[in-house]
Amino acid sequence: MKIILLLTQIFLFISSAYAQKIDTVFFNENYTSISGSYNPVYKLIGNEISYRSKTAKIKIPPNLDSKNLAFSFSFFDAQRKGKFQGDIALLLDGYNDYKSSIYFDYNQNLDFTDDGPPQILNNKKDSIIISYYNSDKTRLLLRKGINFATYRDDQDKKMVEEFYLNHEHGKKNEFLDSEFWLRSYGYNSLTKEAIINGDTIPIGIHDWNLNGVYNEKGIDRILTAENEFNWLTYRLAFGGYVYKDSTIIKLSGKNYEVLDVEESGKYMVIVETDKKSKALQVGEVVPDLQVKLIDGSKKMLHDLLQPEKYNLLDFWGTWCKPCIKQTPKLLRLDSLYGTKLNIIALAHNDKKRNIEAYISKHTIPWINGYSNIEIHKAFMVDGWPTLVLIDENKQLIGLKIQPDKVEEHLQQFEEKEGY
Repeated sequence: MKIILLLTQIFLFISSAYAQKIDTVFFNENYTSISGSYNPVYKLIGNEISYRSKTAKIKIPPNLDSKNLAFSFSFFDAQRKGKFQGDIALLLDGYNDYKSSIYFDYNQNLDFTDDGPPQILNNKKDSIIISYYNSDKTRLLLRKGINFATYRDDQDKKMVEEFYLNHEHGKKNEFLDSEFWLRSYGYNSLTKEAIINGDTIPIGIHDWNLNGVYNEKGIDRILTAENEFNWLTYRLAFGGYVYKDSTIIKLSGKNYEVLDVEESGKYMVIVETDKKSKALQVGEVVPDLQVKLIDGSKKMLHDLLQPEKYNLLDFWGTWCKPCIKQTPKLLRLDSLYGTKLNIIALAHNDKKRNIEAYISKHTIPWINGYSNIEIHKAFMVDGWPTLVLIDENKQLIGLKIQPDKVEEHLQQFEEKEGY
């Protein structure tokens, strides 16, 4: 009898463990691009190229006129061979009339005669798609789209130029006019409108470090559209999640655990769960982390948060063009709601002299300090600018909140306080 009872209990335990339906989402090679980067183009002088403080000689196809050649680089983390590990060299034949033949050094031996024929960009709107194979696992690849760079306006163009002209990677080179730079798009996301528990839900996976592998724990990401814009995104707290040993994601108000992601991105496996995410949630008290201010002093975050005010953390940098564009909006908020708003700006990867010059130029009145990895992880910062709104009780109101939404919350706060 005891044996029968024990077997029954074991059966019930196993049944309950597998009672919830496991969903396998097949992506069927539905590659999409949700981010891009600019690739400056440099004039080729002789047969020597420089990048990331390294210089090397290249072999040029004999049919090319060396007077009309340029070069650039395309990032691909899985290519760890040759002189420029992690970057694939590009040789451009023709570059000043929106028509160019582009040779790719796929095998990273700096010999452009043994990689096959060039890809052709015929005009400003033309684009090409290329495939890079992972040097360690040749069956895994990354697709990239490449075209001539476009800019939203003259100010956008100027800010892109300033960023790259001051960048250490290309300082040894002669930059060409940014009109003839390239822009590349990594097709490193796999997405699908999946049927999960009877609901049609957008979901995806993202090869974060551009190496053709989709299941590197602590690196790659799960995409969802659980945000106010219904965007499928890798941005943390906008609907993106870092893939870990136990990754809990939210889909249509339900929690799911990611059980597996296939290495090359063929599929992912999820199951509905009662487990909760460990990430900071709206309404929770924010962690008390150490902050270094620009004067060199160190303060705890809770000591910087002001009671009886809403507190806005601004993650930014003087190098970040969207951050610069956002400054007037923050100055306006501070002017209109200064008695109820405390702004704390935390700069990333920036120099003190640049921050102080910017503060002086724009007469910025709020607290300024530096962000760090611990703070980034706590508030899920993975892009700049990022705004985090915290209430008067140190409780989280919103991550990656937009300035207009901050103003809405401030108006509601004033109404609550009787202003």
